[in-house]
Amino acid sequence: METADDRWRRTAADYDNLRKRMAREIQTVREQERQHTAEAFLPVVDALDRALTFGVDLDEGVLDGMQAVRVQAADALRALGYPEIVIDGAEFDPQLHEAVSVVEDASVPPRSILAVTRPGFGTPERMLRPAAVVVTRRPDEE
Repeated sequence: METADDRWRRTAADYDNLRKRMAREIQTVREQERQHTAEAFLPVVDALDRALTFGVDLDEGVLDGMQAVRVQAADALRALGYPEIVIDGAEFDPQLHEAVSVVEDASVPPRSILAVTRPGFGTPERMLRPAAVVVTRRPDEE
């Protein structure tokens, strides 16, 4: 009788372990698909940004429409778990930013972000793409 009880407990434990492992695998697959979808959407956001940059001669209604679509695209990425990285007044953070250029400027603190060349999306815990930025340094720094 003791061996049947022992077998039942082992079977129940094996089933519980299987259930937990499957839940982890499902979560991993969901996260991978979320990232894959967001990565496929990034070129759309980049194309809209380029179009808005070069579309200054467009009709105001067309330009407003393009800006509205850009906002929707950023909202879609945020809904997938990858919010746009906010740069306003931020200091360079290697977890969120990628320095693509360094400019010597004594008038602002070092590591200040002067410009964004490509928007970034994500958080330090879940990064889709860091923001590409132009950063300052003091003239005497190497």
